Amino acid sequence: MKVFKLNHDVENFPFLQETQLEISIQYSDGDLRELCGERVADTWMTIDLEWVSDNHMLTTKPDFAIWRAGEFACSESAYNQINEALDSSCEFLPLRVAGERWYAINILKTCDAIDKDRTVLNVRANGKPSRVKRFKKLVLSSKSIKSGGLFRIENNGSGVYCNDELGGLYEIYHRCQLKGLIFEAVETS
Repeated sequence: MKVFKLNHDVENFPFLQETQLEISIQYSDGDLRELCGERVADTWMTIDLEWVSDNHMLTTKPDFAIWRAGEFACSESAYNQINEALDSSCEFLPLRVAGERWYAINILKTCDAIDKDRTVLNVRANGKPSRVKRFKKLVLSSKSIKSGGLFRIENNGSGVYCNDELGGLYEIYHRCQLKGLIFEAVETS
């Protein structure tokens, strides 16, 4: 089994951010809507997002985009392709992007999968692990990753991972020729 870290293809596609009005509403209500790995669908309200890019030439819209600090979203057409495969590891929450329906992907699954014997910490001069780049070398234990879907790794920040399980995101993404993600292979033991 191969494991991949998901990254947004920021070189080729724009990303998303909340509109100024949306940010003002959330702050004035005192209700910043966060994705924290727990189900929030019962209290979720649709969030308005807009496209942003440092490069005005990036006008092609992806099927997957990043917003906030590492949260992923998908278009309605991508949602229709992946929702059944990911419903045990994620919840999909409504977004509105320039009048179109999109979905925030709330990752619910966390795996304790760091191979502590083979992973090398990035230690600062003071002897403590770096807060910015925690590992010089990250190795995951494939036997600790029991099933497909999307997941985060315990004690590894906000990274999102998947494996190449048949019928999972990696396989569906490539079969359906979806766009917007980069799958970075992660070493496993």
